[in-house]
Amino acid sequence: MKLALCFTARDEQDIVETMIRWHVSQGVDLVLVEEAFSSDDTPHILDRLARELPVVVNHTRRSHAEQAQAMTELQAQAYALGADWVINSDADEFWVSRYGSLWHVFAAIPPDIGFVRAEIDEYASDQTLLPHHRSWNGERLAPKVAHRPSPNVTVQFANVNVSGTLPGIRLADLSVLHWPLRSPEQAASKCRNLSQPVPGRAVSCDDHYRRLEADPSAALAVSGVPDARLADILRRDAKRSALGLGAHRKRF
Repeated sequence: MKLALCFTARDEQDIVETMIRWHVSQGVDLVLVEEAFSSDDTPHILDRLARELPVVVNHTRRSHAEQAQAMTELQAQAYALGADWVINSDADEFWVSRYGSLWHVFAAIPPDIGFVRAEIDEYASDQTLLPHHRSWNGERLAPKVAHRPSPNVTVQFANVNVSGTLPGIRLADLSVLHWPLRSPEQAASKCRNLSQPVPGRAVSCDDHYRRLEADPSAALAVSGVPDARLADILRRDAKRSALGLGAHRKRF
């Protein structure tokens, strides 16, 4: 069984290496990433990791509005490279399980299952998790999806669904740890990168980013950490969750 991780990255220099190393430590055999328009050190970090780890980097000039197309092409690339499962992720998401490594969880899924969904837990500035899978703007976070890759598969924007695969299930032993706002500077970068309208995305989502761009202080009070503790905190809690020790986390 070959497990792949696919994601797009833009201005994620403070988290992308930790994110990749975590998933490789959890049995991911192949990482496929599309990097586009980064203005920080993200491209150089990814290129360095590609010389050390099973990482394939595609440098493009694609906009955020084309994220679904990028993810669809990445999963097709994973299929061509022999992947049996693809985790569709963002650069600020850590997939975890309480029941062993990610590789073992996916290897145990019956062959008639084509995709699985995992709920998201979002971090707050006090290093706890926001309740009931809510985001910094208070809205319910849609579960993310992993799937068996195929040339016929289409990945939906934000990795919340796929089409063209076998029927799916929701697994209680998979979840996603998410920390989207990590410093005032990173929040401002997120606004620049994501505030433009995206076809098919809810209008409320665009409204949230416009509010964040106008005044990030309220959101950062909930979900901002202004120093380099982030990587260590995420790595610690991801390991705790994988060991089944994350009792503070609300399960579904």
